[in-house]
Amino acid sequence: MSEAKTREFDLDAIRTDGWFERIGEGIGSFQALCEIVGERFFAFSIIVGARITALTVDRRNPDLSLVDFVVGVGDNFGGPPAALPGCLNKEGTGYGVSVGKVDGASKAAGTLNSKGLPGYGLLACSALAPVLASGGQDGIGVVEEEGEGIDGAGSQITVDYRPFDATATGGTFGAPVQLADVTHVSLGGVIDLDLSEDSGTGVYATWVDEQGLVLDYSANGGAGWEGSTVVPAPANGGQGNPVIVGTGGGNAEIAYESNPGTGTQVFLQPLNYAAVVAANTPAPVLTGIATVPSDADTVTTRQTSGAASGESLTISAGTVGESDSATVTGPNASTASGTMTYGLYSAPSCVPASRVFSGATAAVGGGVAGSSGAVTSALAPGTYYWQAVYSGDAHNVPNASACGAEVLTVTPAASIGGGASSTGTSVTVTVSCAVTPCTVTITITATETAVVASAARKKVHRRRKTITLATGSFTIRTKGSEKLTVHLTGAGRRFLAAHHGRLSAKIVVANKTAGGTVLTTRTIKITPAKPKRK
Repeated sequence: MSEAKTREFDLDAIRTDGWFERIGEGIGSFQALCEIVGERFFAFSIIVGARITALTVDRRNPDLSLVDFVVGVGDNFGGPPAALPGCLNKEGTGYGVSVGKVDGASKAAGTLNSKGLPGYGLLACSALAPVLASGGQDGIGVVEEEGEGIDGAGSQITVDYRPFDATATGGTFGAPVQLADVTHVSLGGVIDLDLSEDSGTGVYATWVDEQGLVLDYSANGGAGWEGSTVVPAPANGGQGNPVIVGTGGGNAEIAYESNPGTGTQVFLQPLNYAAVVAANTPAPVLTGIATVPSDADTVTTRQTSGAASGESLTISAGTVGESDSATVTGPNASTASGTMTYGLYSAPSCVPASRVFSGATAAVGGGVAGSSGAVTSALAPGTYYWQAVYSGDAHNVPNASACGAEVLTVTPAASIGGGASSTGTSVTVTVSCAVTPCTVTITITATETAVVASAARKKVHRRRKTITLATGSFTIRTKGSEKLTVHLTGAGRRFLAAHHGRLSAKIVVANKTAGGTVLTTRTIKITPAKPKRK
């Protein structure tokens, strides 16, 4: 029996590794897109058929960059499904555009009041991100991306203009006029398409690709175009979200966002198409028409009490002089101005009703705010919360520090033990001070209820009377608890003897502090002192 022959097959043609890199060989901006959105995101978008339609890069903070993409399209107008002629499915793989008229409450075909597609004005299903313009002598026109790369039949992508051919009963979009073949320019063609018509027959189209902001101009209502040219960018900053307005004779104004180093602003750039083509020199001085505040600014705070400072502090009751300070952080913080308003609250929500101290308003310069005013009245024991509110300026949005992030804890100025021992002439209690040395005055009282009978009215009345059992002043010089002996008053000796040396009493410790006298109160249980062993 003869041995079977071994056959070998070359599998290189069906290998899947390296597919992503092979696709990239035909894309001019492949490497740049990989660096911006990441190779995994880029590859996944290709696998699922997601088409990147817009990319806004924040070079100062890449995490804030925005990517717009489309996966297929939805039904038109949210109405009944309508097959688009020439499309691969009923929704198409690009966008369909319809034109109709507003005719009161009519829902007849051809009006925009009806659901579904009106009876005329259908644009090819291979169109993407169409932009309409009207107002010139030529009526209505649309600029959009078209091509096999959009409808899935191939890879070509072009920027096209279509005029709208009006009729007595409606109209249709005419044949496309190609402005540029952008298949090789960037993945998915271009972004930020815009279209404008002047009062005559001029039509102006702009878009953004890897070259920058591109302009094209037609002097005859879109029938013929002069050719695309790149609009020079300003020395600092880019040309984000451009919008063009034609003013006539090849002249136009373009508004766009740019950051010349002082924050994002909206600029207006006048230009002439012929001049841009002839010179292609740096753009003229721009006119700032508005500012776009950054949304990345935050307010950070730090409180101070005496020599101590930090986000959270603990102080004793009676302390005064606490203050707060704040700093603005963000892309434009180094030039931040405006004001900072401070407040101290008893509620972690910082609602106005809980404000216990108004720290006034301080100026902000270079992102650093002046400190708040100092607390002048001692705070009761408890928990308090600082908040700093920033006004914002031309390049920084208003903001506030997070309430609850900066906590001020106020503890009692003195602590009292729960028990006390008595002899026939004195009471010994345990007291400690949060800050030493401290001077305290101790007062111990009890309540006596007397029964008074009224013979005339045959009624019995109960009268409550407060008796001062003991009082005394002391200076505590060291940390920790100290036993202090307070001498009983005459009334106190009699009252305590009547209760056999056992009763509940109220003790008040008055502590003299920088913020005034602070009272600490509690109920103590007095018991007879144990006799000393001989």
